[in-house]
Amino acid sequence: MAGSLGYAERLTWRDDVGGTLGTPEFDESNDDATLQKKIDKLTALIVASKEHGGMVVHTGAGISTSVGIPDFRGPNGVWTAQQKKIPPPKASCAFDTAKPSLTHMALVALQKNGFVKYVVSCNVDCLHLRSGLPRDKLAELHGNCFAERCKQCGTEYIRDFEMQTAGIKLTGRRCIKEGCVEKGTKRKRGDPAGSALNSTPPPLGSKLRDQVLDWDDALPETELNLAEKHSGETSLALVLGSSLQITPSCDVPLKTISKANKKKRGGKLVIVNLQETNKDKYAHVLIHAKTDLVMAGVMQRLGLQVPDYERIDSVTVAHTVRKSKEGNDSARFGYTLRIGSSHGFGHPTPWLAKIDVDFLTPLSRLGQRTSYDPSSHTNLFEAFDFGYEREPDDGFCVVELTFTFVDGCTERAYQIPSHELRHEFHDDHTKTYHSETIKYGFTTSRIVYAQAVKTENDGLG
Repeated sequence: MAGSLGYAERLTWRDDVGGTLGTPEFDESNDDATLQKKIDKLTALIVASKEHGGMVVHTGAGISTSVGIPDFRGPNGVWTAQQKKIPPPKASCAFDTAKPSLTHMALVALQKNGFVKYVVSCNVDCLHLRSGLPRDKLAELHGNCFAERCKQCGTEYIRDFEMQTAGIKLTGRRCIKEGCVEKGTKRKRGDPAGSALNSTPPPLGSKLRDQVLDWDDALPETELNLAEKHSGETSLALVLGSSLQITPSCDVPLKTISKANKKKRGGKLVIVNLQETNKDKYAHVLIHAKTDLVMAGVMQRLGLQVPDYERIDSVTVAHTVRKSKEGNDSARFGYTLRIGSSHGFGHPTPWLAKIDVDFLTPLSRLGQRTSYDPSSHTNLFEAFDFGYEREPDDGFCVVELTFTFVDGCTERAYQIPSHELRHEFHDDHTKTYHSETIKYGFTTSRIVYAQAVKTENDGLG
């Protein structure tokens, strides 16, 4: 099970998940005049925050519900259903192929234009990073279902597949950073760092752990410190789609309205959430509306466009050539083709539905096609031996590769019409020749959001 439901199942079971669940939602979008006045006030505060380096935005599950990911504490939330002992809500998309919401993309544009200093998120869906928000502008206080980290050197790996563990557990993969060697092991002289045709790299690097917090795990100290620091150095804390119930993350926005920061920067708190929160009494502006609607209004008033979203996924293609018949006039070569995840052969490729391989000669199609369904195997495409008569000038074979994407992607497929499987002929009768490994990247999803239109209110910017 993927998405927020799978994440919930991987956590340690608790009957009591803390806080309140299933409280009513209020949507004041029906009172358009009042809502528009509140968005006017919010926009003015965002503009004013530029004087102090921009606002700090605190995000929760409510900014991802519009793309099909259920929340946890809403009337139809995951934890709410658990408490009521009813079936969990259905997710209309998986984390693997989820696209950022308009709110996610608006925050990217606001950060680029100096209106956002820092984003503090309790979400684990990776959509902030997928949207293009810089990693150094983001604190993920509850972790990330797509991240794993080396405890020894601190290198973080953001994957295109979801971790199957939670609680900072070992993932079974290792760090590949140069010079990172697990303590107690030694690298043998001449031991390669792993070739393109090895399904598993040598176990040289330190072991990686998932970055998904379980209930009793402490928040990441460095990111929590940065979140508190930035929150105490801005004039505006904007909460988007969070019920602000889990400590200590729910208290971070209050750093902005501390007595000292109010005196120095006039710190204010704005909350945009459909449910009431325990921090509502501290809010300078309180908006009960969907975050996409509010952020679209902010972007319109600032005269900024919501950026388009484009997701680029990658595969690695490698092959081995083996001479199966001696002789210079007529030689047969067997080609073993391998296609796999750009994160390493043997890793999942959840966005891929099928791979079709057509073998060609340099001048004509041979008509031999092989199809591969990654989901029914080990997510590793190891092709077959294929022999053909080598002409004297032929130092390569050509294949046509067609990648078909899963239904969650907006694009259908991508084709590489002429990938060359090159080799060299040596007089020493060497049996095997290795080619270079090539990585291909292509668009698997593309979203064009409603564009903000410049209005008479844009004098705020």
